[in-house]
Amino acid sequence: MDNLKLSLLFVLIFSVTLLAGSIIKTKSVKTVYNETIITEDIIYVQDGKIRSETMEDGIKSITIINPTKGVIINIEPSENSYTVITKDDFGKFVEQIKIQKEKMLEQLPEEQREVMRKMFEQQMGNQPKTEYRKVGNETINGYNCEVFHGFIQDEKVEEMWIAPWKNMKLKDEYVGVFKTMKKFFTNIAESLGEYGNMIDDEFEAEMFDKGFPVKTIEYEDGIQIVVETLEEVTETELSPSLFEVPKGMNQKDFFEM
Repeated sequence: MDNLKLSLLFVLIFSVTLLAGSIIKTKSVKTVYNETIITEDIIYVQDGKIRSETMEDGIKSITIINPTKGVIINIEPSENSYTVITKDDFGKFVEQIKIQKEKMLEQLPEEQREVMRKMFEQQMGNQPKTEYRKVGNETINGYNCEVFHGFIQDEKVEEMWIAPWKNMKLKDEYVGVFKTMKKFFTNIAESLGEYGNMIDDEFEAEMFDKGFPVKTIEYEDGIQIVVETLEEVTETELSPSLFEVPKGMNQKDFFEM
């Protein structure tokens, strides 16, 4: 690197305004068919925004959420691209799904059409919800947690150790960001009707109200398949650029993905 480029680099680094923020690191170990997949997540919280970095199999993906403005940005560094998604986009996407579904049904013989239509309705509207039952209290990684077991039709599918928000090493303002994010996703799920189940299932709103998951174990057919743990919570100075799209990236259309 020549002296001019080096000088410009130092100017950029030290001219950036740094603000206090929070960093949360989690680790997930998933075992499927004797294969182990390790996923590491880093969550940055500051100024009402959240940035989540996920590293899996050496590939990094980044999601930036501004719940107040209702905007989600997905960044794929390996492809040098990003997409911007708003609450309205979710609704438009669902409309596209409905249109594609009807087109597919029209191509089927009438007797098959009704069978497939009922199958779609069952998949979208009648998915059983996870029922959580508190089973005790336990200290995990130094956090005093409430322990919950999740059941679907009396089959245990999950164990969660939830640290109440007051026990987390997070300032109230950061906790507020998470709660605003929860409200954002809940509103989207409600606005999508039956299709909102897809978001609701991924975002456990009921448990999120109780606190932050310090440890989670997921089961499938009685076999443990995922263990996710909270590794570290720190407070440090973050650059506002963490919550922006890097320059030079190409924007993709969400509807063409």
